[in-house]
Amino acid sequence: MVRGISDVASENGYGTLLTNSDENVMLEREALEMLLESRVAGIVVTPADVHNVKHLKAAVADGFPLVLADRMTSVKADSVLTDSVAAMHEAVAALLARGHRRVAILAELRSERDLDWHDELARRKRSGTPLSPSAARVAGYIQAHTEAGVAVDPELVRATREYSAEAATAETLELVSRPCPPTALIAADDVMSIGAYRAIVDARIRIPRDLSFVAFDDLPWLTLVKPKLSVVRQPVYEIGTRAATLLFERINGNAARPQRVLLPYEFISRGSVASV
Repeated sequence: MVRGISDVASENGYGTLLTNSDENVMLEREALEMLLESRVAGIVVTPADVHNVKHLKAAVADGFPLVLADRMTSVKADSVLTDSVAAMHEAVAALLARGHRRVAILAELRSERDLDWHDELARRKRSGTPLSPSAARVAGYIQAHTEAGVAVDPELVRATREYSAEAATAETLELVSRPCPPTALIAADDVMSIGAYRAIVDARIRIPRDLSFVAFDDLPWLTLVKPKLSVVRQPVYEIGTRAATLLFERINGNAARPQRVLLPYEFISRGSVASV
């Protein structure tokens, strides 16, 4: 995504400054303040918290060009993303269609409101309140089960509480060692996929004979292992280029109402899913 942003910036005669919040709102605020003081022309931001966005709203209210990438918030600014709910729904529905009835999901779910997914996700869907990426993917997981008439086992919704491959490994090892383990596991992002796969290898679990596995975000290593891993692919580079293009339109004076651009996702079935 950063490469896409950088390429468009270069085409427009601009350089790119990169800051990393590490999913920490305080660091994000500090970075935003630093960038504003540095008089940058505009910012593409992936918000650390889709709810705690007062600092972003203030920048937009001051007329500063800002575009949201990968995440939807209540900030009245252009945004570019994929539909995480629909993407996860399709992947889980494919597993359920292959006969799986114990499908586990491994997601970050860092905040307390994300952890209260039983009632909170449904309430926020009704109210239109933004979902974090991991909560949105759990929402898609739940929708697929509901449509298939399969009850969700709360024990199969696993939260790492941090964006960490190590935490994902530990959570997966605990999951697969349970008396009634899942027959399929889907990871909610690339870091969860790395950690989960490491646990599967360490536990000598055979994919897909012992456990079907689906990753989220198509990284090169997913096709270098055997079997190649099924995946939900997002057009990450295009998210960057579209976000940067919208940003330069704002920099150049576009005053139209903010738009939300939804780019297509793709579920790619490879050799890591078996029928039950």
